[in-house]
This record gives sequence, C-alpha cells and structure tokens, in this order.
Amino acid sequence: MKKSDITKEKIILATLDIIAAEGFHNVTVRKIAAKAAVNIGAVSYHFGSKEKVIAEALEHVIMRMKESFTVLDNPAATPHERLRNFLRSYIQTLFRYPDPIKNIIYQAIHGNHEEHRYQAYMKVEGVYKVKGLLHAIYPDAPEDELNLHAIRLFSSIAFPLLMAKNINYVVKFDLSLAENQVRYADFLAAQYL
Repeated sequence: MKKSDITKEKIILATLDIIAAEGFHNVTVRKIAAKAAVNIGAVSYHFGSKEKVIAEALEHVIMRMKESFTVLDNPAATPHERLRNFLRSYIQTLFRYPDPIKNIIYQAIHGNHEEHRYQAYMKVEGVYKVKGLLHAIYPDAPEDELNLHAIRLFSSIAFPLLMAKNINYVVKFDLSLAENQVRYADFLAAQYL
C-alpha cells in the first residue's frame, strides 16, 4: 500500500472514530487531522473538504456492509450456516459504525427520492442474495412470504441499532458488546431452522 493510501485510510478511520464518539455535527478538519496524526493540509490535499472526508467515510462503511453479503455466496456452507455467518458479520459491522449507519437509514427515509448507494445495492443485489438464501431454507414458500421473511430479518437488525441505548436501558441487553452481537445474530439465525 502506498504512503498516500495509508494516509487516506488513517484519515477515513479517524473520521469514523470521531463520528462514533461525537456525532457528525462535531467533526472538524482539525479533529480529523489530530486523530489521524497528520497535518491539516493532508486532509485538504487528499479530500478537499470535511464533507468529502465524511462522504468517503460513509463509502468505507458501505463497503464493509456489502462485504457481509459475500458469505451468502459460500456453497460449502449450509443455508443456515450462511445465514448465521451473514448475520454475525452484518450486525457486527452495523454496531461498529452505528452513527454512519443511522445516517444512511435517515437518508433513505428522508432523502429526496434519489437512491443512496447502499439502498441501490440492496435493491439490485443484497435483498436478492438474502431472499435466495431464504428460498433455500423455505423452498416451497411463495415469493410474498420470502419478502416478508426478508422484511422481518432486516427489521430485527435495524430496530436494535436505531434504539441501541434504549434497548439496553429497557431490556438490559447491551448490543454494543461484541459477544452480545454474536448471541443476537445466532438467536436470529435460529429462528430460520
């Protein structure tokens, strides 16, 4: 990896750390540079503006989310194993980057009807991979039922993410802990046995 690529990666990861710790509104170029241990000029040189760094950081998160779907393509694993592995990876990615994910969801809900890149991916590929897996689990299920299973699956992931702090307060289950994320993923996968 070239030095400039390493610097860009450090800046992106620093931006994600700041978003996670302080939220989008508190991101500044000065904070990014300090967290990434680079000078302010490096941030401007590689990205041009704070908005472009944030956009690139969101792209980084989207790529991590998309990578979770690749486990669905593993023909050596049973459908249940693929579902479990997908859920583990997907949930861990979502909870690693909760604020950017919430922003993506917010954009999808309140956007100007332009598809966000992740929404476009889900429409073209992601949902079909999940529905293909669900079809392998429920081979006789009609299309509408597979759609309902997909809605239930993604809803059971998104709701805890959106309400994470409140869920811990109300039901005393902390999904910010990696071991609880795995437990939750396994619990969801077991619903499809």
